[in-house]
Parts: sequence; structure tokens; C-alpha cells
Amino acid sequence: MRKWTDEKIKHWNIENFGNDQEAQLKKVEEELLEVEKAKRGVFLSQAHSFNDFYQETADAYIAAVGLSNYEEYLALSRFLKNYLYSSIGIILDAFIDEKMEINIKRTFVKVNGTQHHVTKPHN
Repeated sequence: MRKWTDEKIKHWNIENFGNDQEAQLKKVEEELLEVEKAKRGVFLSQAHSFNDFYQETADAYIAAVGLSNYEEYLALSRFLKNYLYSSIGIILDAFIDEKMEINIKRTFVKVNGTQHHVTKPHN
């Protein structure tokens, strides 16, 4: 069982990114592109590609959970979470917890009005 449940991730998203639907959609799009990039690495047999794919899939899952804070995106959030989970299975749980432990130590700032980027980890 994951330490970072979807409910905890939803609250973390609101605390860190506010109630900005457009920014959350951009984040999901950005993370899904990273998953696709990492997936290409797996197919090309690049070093560390499986680990990259797992980590990027966890990031995309976390972003998809953030979408569930908005009623009009609940169905999309569920679809993406199911799709991402089915791509690697239960191993995703460990990567979600690992990524959330990293995320809670980070500071995020809004860039270009809709995107959030890491500025520095908290100590």
C-alpha cells in the first residue's frame, strides 16, 4: 500500500500549485511528453531507460491526480491514472512514493503564467 494516497497527493497539489486548472493541465501535458520520451529510451535500449520510464510515469500519475481536484476533469484524471498504472503495474506504487518524498522537499515557482518549475530543494 502506498504511503502517498491519491487523497494526500490531491491536497499536496493544491497546497503547492493552488487552484489553477490551466497550470495543472499544462503539467499533465508536460509529464506525459516526458513519459513518451522515456518510453522511446526503453525501446532504443538506452542506459537507465527503464528507471527513467518508471520515474516519469510516477510524475505523470501525480500530475493526473492533481486534475482530480477539478470536477470537470475527474473522468480525464481517472482515465490517465488507469492508463499509467496499467503501463507498469504495481511497481508504480513504489515510484509514486519515492517521487512524492522528493517533491515535498522541493520549492515550485510559477513560470510563464502556467508552468511550475523546481527552484531548489528544501533542507
